[in-house]
Amino acid sequence: MNTQHRNNVSDDCQSINLRHHNTRSSKPSDHGRESSSALPIPTDLIIDIFSRLPLKSIAICRCVSKTWASTLRRQDFTDFYLRKSSTRPQILLAPVKNRELFFFSSPQPQYLQENLPSVVANYYHEHQVLTLGAPDRSWRMLECCIPHYGDPPKEICINGVLYYKSINKSTETYLIVCFDVRSEMFSFIEVTLQRALLRGALRNYNGKLGLFISEDNGYFRSSISERSTSVQLWVLEDVEKQEWSDHINLLPALWKNLVGRDYLFFAGVTLTNEIVLAPSSPSNPFYLYYLNTKRNTVVVRLVEIQGIDVSDYYMDHVVLDHVEDVKLYDQTLNVSWDSQRNTLSKTSDNGRESSSASPIPTDVIVDIFSRLPLKSIAICRCVSKLWASVLRLPDFTDLFLTKSSTRPQLLHARVTNSELFLFSSSASPHPDENSSPPPVVATRHMKLSFGGFGEISCGRPVYGLVFVKHVRVLDGETETSLAICNPSTRQVLHLPKVEMKRLKVRSMFGYDPVDKQYKVLCMTTDGGHHQVLTLGGSWRMLECCIPHYDYPLLKEICIDGVLYYKSINQSTQTYLIVCFDVRSEKFRPIEAKGSLGRAVLTGDMVNYGGRLGLIICEDNRGNVGAINRRSSRFKLWVLEDVEKQEWSERVFVLPAEWKNVVGEHRLNFVGVASRTNEIVLSSWYPINCFYLFYFDPEIDTVVRVEMQGVDMDVSNYAVLQTFLDHVEDVKLYA
Repeated sequence: MNTQHRNNVSDDCQSINLRHHNTRSSKPSDHGRESSSALPIPTDLIIDIFSRLPLKSIAICRCVSKTWASTLRRQDFTDFYLRKSSTRPQILLAPVKNRELFFFSSPQPQYLQENLPSVVANYYHEHQVLTLGAPDRSWRMLECCIPHYGDPPKEICINGVLYYKSINKSTETYLIVCFDVRSEMFSFIEVTLQRALLRGALRNYNGKLGLFISEDNGYFRSSISERSTSVQLWVLEDVEKQEWSDHINLLPALWKNLVGRDYLFFAGVTLTNEIVLAPSSPSNPFYLYYLNTKRNTVVVRLVEIQGIDVSDYYMDHVVLDHVEDVKLYDQTLNVSWDSQRNTLSKTSDNGRESSSASPIPTDVIVDIFSRLPLKSIAICRCVSKLWASVLRLPDFTDLFLTKSSTRPQLLHARVTNSELFLFSSSASPHPDENSSPPPVVATRHMKLSFGGFGEISCGRPVYGLVFVKHVRVLDGETETSLAICNPSTRQVLHLPKVEMKRLKVRSMFGYDPVDKQYKVLCMTTDGGHHQVLTLGGSWRMLECCIPHYDYPLLKEICIDGVLYYKSINQSTQTYLIVCFDVRSEKFRPIEAKGSLGRAVLTGDMVNYGGRLGLIICEDNRGNVGAINRRSSRFKLWVLEDVEKQEWSERVFVLPAEWKNVVGEHRLNFVGVASRTNEIVLSSWYPINCFYLFYFDPEIDTVVRVEMQGVDMDVSNYAVLQTFLDHVEDVKLYA
């Protein structure tokens, strides 16, 4: 096999040049070719980008240009891709039809224990070996001290040793041959139980050689069927001493009903010691059988192969722990692709790409970058103007935001008189029943400083952006500064000053998901004036038909394009909730009637499954108060219908362990987790440790999770806030 190929990237190369135009670092010649001053891309960054792509995208990228093809042939890339693939092994299916072999794969939820760096072949009376990728690319003769023969073996390679069954030519007894792939030496294992070796299947049993066989009324069978009564396993515990352990697993009574008339063969063993069986003549649908020997139960999982009629095939192999290897072992390997989408680039005589090179499809570029973490995105923006422009495409930023929405994070804001620090952390993991959750480590993103001392307020993050307000008194006059910051890109946008004739103002931040616009709403404390600013524009006056004025503790929330905030009706002096539609810029009141009035007065507004919720805490006497160990229950009102202003009420009684978990902490509401509906709370004034508390009403449990990475010195940092459902937004705003 020919393994030599031309590699355009040298082994000691530390960077790869990106061909681009219109950059200061790249000086094109008269023919439009790239000069030697092109800005290099770090090799480790290139490898990190490509290693996140699926196989199909790798194949497409190989056809883009010779430079890309040579990069994807680098050993450090192929080795890295193989290691990552080893963490997500698959099941390889090899059905046979009309003397043709087909390969299919399906997901396998376990981790791979071994991978093999080379392929070795050998024969019987004469033994030869070929090392894949060797310079001579030829077979070499080997010496074997024990002559042996037999039918073509079903071999297995475990930790660098190739095992196969054979027959000793001198004694005519069955044995197992061990071929060390590295040293190319043979050794032999004599087996006393000849019938088991004759019909048994060699499989990997947690890194050891295992011999599997079924028993049917005292007879050993190579296959397993409805008549089988047990599965027997021999494990080679010590190769040097040739010591085996044997295990007999009786099949349960329901086995006959599950198997039916199928004849199964041993496919392998999972890391959880489940024996996997597959039918040799599959029918539709195609089943794999998982036999759990510990619990003596049979679990059947359906694996469907689409696009073919399985009943027409003979299932020759079902292999566990298959990994994807993108290394090309023969440079003559040809891959055919749609010529309208991808074509090989044409090169001139000196090896450089000509101007007629096929462009990379935009969707492929967007897919590549959307898989990178924030830090890599920031690095890629500094590579060239071309890459920076690609990373500004709305297709990319929208896709990245959509993907980020599926893995929301926690955002932590630490506020002093003149500085704001923003951190983020992953959502708290759910522990096992018998273990406590590990600490969650926060990552610092940015620091925002304001001139002089004053009051800094930080609003809830809205689709990745955070609204910040700084108020200070300067020369007897109140000065208000408004800013929008993006923790993901560390960008800060200072907003134009609001002119409200020296009246105090309240500001709120919302997002319109239809037109994808961010807006800031400002109102005077007396409710007489309202202004709105679309991000990137200027302030505009708004008319409001609802006479209302400022609520002392204004905490707004934006849900699905509607900004909700508490207020007081000027006419009736009753509490109400004002709904501001961010897209239409219209106001609508929600009157707080009956017991809802107390919830509006003292409750916290939360997002409950895309609906507005009001939550309060009560003690045993029904008094609303602070959240501590003496709290008895939570009450939650959910706005079910905005038009009819219909609310539903829920009461959650706190479990008995609440007192022990909370201890002496005083808590405040953070919100409701979007996926689990857990009520999340945080420490009010953390001193030494900062904790989050997760109360699950469905299973009636409360869990405390420690937050690390945020300084808890209250002498320097007065307020620490935590917000749910923060997403990463890589868009840069003008």
